[in-house]
Amino acid sequence: MVTDMVPKFWQWFLDNRPTLEVSSADIAAGLVTTELADIDLRLSAEISFDDEEPELIISANGIRELFETVQNLVDATPVGLNWTVSALKPPRGFNFEITKDGSASIDASSLKFNPLKTSADPQSVGISIALPRSILNRADVLDIAKLIIETGIGEAAASEIDFLDVASVHGTDEWLPIEDLGRYLYWHKTRCG
Repeated sequence: MVTDMVPKFWQWFLDNRPTLEVSSADIAAGLVTTELADIDLRLSAEISFDDEEPELIISANGIRELFETVQNLVDATPVGLNWTVSALKPPRGFNFEITKDGSASIDASSLKFNPLKTSADPQSVGISIALPRSILNRADVLDIAKLIIETGIGEAAASEIDFLDVASVHGTDEWLPIEDLGRYLYWHKTRCG
């Protein structure tokens, strides 16, 4: 990370805060993401105006090598900004539905996953997530699965998954409920180091 870009980013943010605060959350996030690109093109922003203070989440988009960059950005947040600024997308649980491009809605809380193992690297973490058949044929099915996982367990925990597969919900009666994914990752990490 170019360290002189961090103060430049926050100065831009302070200068543009009035515009950001009257914009929609999506437009404001787009503007901030564009500015973050000067630090690293892979960074992005989420903005929410739902609480008393506006919230900015700076995301590394699951790229572990950028976690320190994101934390450094958050650590440099100007005093008195009156925004809640967080590093990485937090865990939000799986009590949500997702609809992509008018396709069938997916109730995330009803999904299941199955741990995957590889003999090549027993410490690596893999999972298969069961999705409705209507989603499986989409070109972006893995992106949808990643979004569900990242929303549920948070960006840091989701980045611990080394490989991801998707499967049809049929024949998954023995699979684990998606709500157990965070506990499974913790168990795997403590077991395998």
